[in-house]
Amino acid sequence: MRDYKTAAARAQAEFVEKKSRFITYLAPVKSEAEATAFIAEIGAQHREAAHVVYAYSLLDGQIKRFSDAGEPQGTAGMPTLDVLLKKEIYNVCLATVRYFGGVLLGTGGLTRAYSKGASDAVAAAKIITRTWGDMIRLSLPYNLYGRVSPYLATTNTALVDSDFGENVVLTVFSPKAETDKLCADLVEMTAATIKIEKIDELFFDI
Repeated sequence: MRDYKTAAARAQAEFVEKKSRFITYLAPVKSEAEATAFIAEIGAQHREAAHVVYAYSLLDGQIKRFSDAGEPQGTAGMPTLDVLLKKEIYNVCLATVRYFGGVLLGTGGLTRAYSKGASDAVAAAKIITRTWGDMIRLSLPYNLYGRVSPYLATTNTALVDSDFGENVVLTVFSPKAETDKLCADLVEMTAATIKIEKIDELFFDI
């Protein structure tokens, strides 16, 4: 597994070029089924639109799909996908709706317009990095909390939960590449008093 950039939530952007109205919708997706459902959703919302161009890139299986949706070949879908590929954003689907304004844009104009729509939608979205790593539960006596807590603050771990009961129990996320060092450091600084339990492997936003 490797870390990747994606969108945290849906976003959209809109502009008018020579009387044609372009509306680009962006959605995070995890599968082709989610991507096609999103495209169908946008199409249903804009039944009167001249075109609904789309592109998506999925990390799983390195799947990349696009459609010019009736626009001249190479002027719409590929420029849209290029925005995702150049920015290395995955698990995202873009759908651009065009309401034709009666003025032809030409192939160059169309390429620029669809690229702009995709770029604007990505700029409007919150792009995050999903990091592959370990969810770890740490159990330690109170007298060690003052030593462990400042150390954790110097690492790339994320504190997910804390419970101050009989002992201090901290649930933290650690990037996979740093887990071994983290655990070794904690064992050393607590003289093996700390209890460390890896409870899951997953992607996490840090």
